[in-house]
Amino acid sequence: MQRVSAILLSFAGSALLATLSIAEVLQSAGQAGNLWAKRDGAELHVGKVGGGEIRVELPPGASIRDLEPTAKGWLAAGRLPSGDGTDLLLIEGGEEGADLLPVPQRGSARYRGQPVLLLDNGHLTGLAWAAGQGPRELEIWAAAWQDGDWGPPELVSAKGPGSQVAPAGAVLEDGSWLLTWAAYDGEDDEIVASRRIGGRWTHPERIHTANEVPDLTPDVVRIDGGALAAWSWFDGNDYRVKIARWLGGRWSLAHVLGGKGSGEPGLMRTDDRVLLLFQSVVPMAWTAMDLDRAGIERRTAIVPVESYERPLLLLEATGVDVLRWPTGDRLLEWRDLP
Repeated sequence: MQRVSAILLSFAGSALLATLSIAEVLQSAGQAGNLWAKRDGAELHVGKVGGGEIRVELPPGASIRDLEPTAKGWLAAGRLPSGDGTDLLLIEGGEEGADLLPVPQRGSARYRGQPVLLLDNGHLTGLAWAAGQGPRELEIWAAAWQDGDWGPPELVSAKGPGSQVAPAGAVLEDGSWLLTWAAYDGEDDEIVASRRIGGRWTHPERIHTANEVPDLTPDVVRIDGGALAAWSWFDGNDYRVKIARWLGGRWSLAHVLGGKGSGEPGLMRTDDRVLLLFQSVVPMAWTAMDLDRAGIERRTAIVPVESYERPLLLLEATGVDVLRWPTGDRLLEWRDLP
């Protein structure tokens, strides 16, 4: 594997974002979101909340989209320029440094990007991505990671009437994979899903009833017995956040969440809870929601703040949960839901 230049740093976690713009910060979905990454010019800063930081020199023009902890360190996935298009980028790191991992076979696609890491118990099992000859011709692909090498690319969803973007994925309790993404159906974007069982993908189907308004930016995590998805939905006047649970082989819609202009939903999970973080414009605030292992909403906390910069959602060992911006922390005052 090709070695990536890296510099190791160590300092107190409370100050780790003091000098960094947080607009492009990524936070892992696994391990209670205790892993974060931030691109700073040609470097990627990767750190653990309350721990140290490693600086990784990125290939020219590279960007990072997904980040997850592993049993031995971490994985980051993104894209980089390649010829007259783009290709996938994978970086494996740990306390000693970082390496470039090989990526699945490319095929004839001019553009490949939007990668999704698929891990099971801290071990890489697969990767999903979008690929095609142009932004309106993207297909959804995946490949399995076995014995240190990639299996052949698997077509999840062939080219449709328009764009297929923003894939998100999770490995479920039974080892199957679940992918969600936004797909244009000829009228608007809908959130669709496909599941990989025994090496075969199910036909992509909507996870909600058909509508004539855009559904965008899905995210998904595993819950007990299934999965929980969140996305941004246009109600005819404003964007709101919707959530749905996949249980017993079917999707069921839950509540519509948030004030006007709600979007950017992000999910993370711990051993005993799931957390959802999203932004709203009216009121101008960031909202955190605490759900149990089955994806049932328990508590919510709203932090009024005039900032579009996404914060880190930190679960402190003391039981005090906060949102962290470069300018400081804001305490999450949880309110029980009826």
